[in-house]
Amino acid sequence: MYYTNADINSVAYENGFIYAVGGVDSEKSVLDISNSFVAKIPSSNGFINIDGGITYDFQEGFVGADIRIPGN
Repeated sequence: MYYTNADINSVAYENGFIYAVGGVDSEKSVLDISNSFVAKIPSSNGFINIDGGITYDFQEGFVGADIRIPGN
């Protein structure tokens, strides 16, 4: 996975979604409220579906290092 404005440290797939975590420069982005983020990206038949919308969430810290999907 390639992001032009973020460092991706971990990627996981679960139930039709790709999850990515990493770090971004929150001072250069209007959307980002913290540097550490997780993205939830819809996927079907092996293809990323960005038309389905990417959901982002941010948490305290400089970078997300790993991801675990414990259910829904």
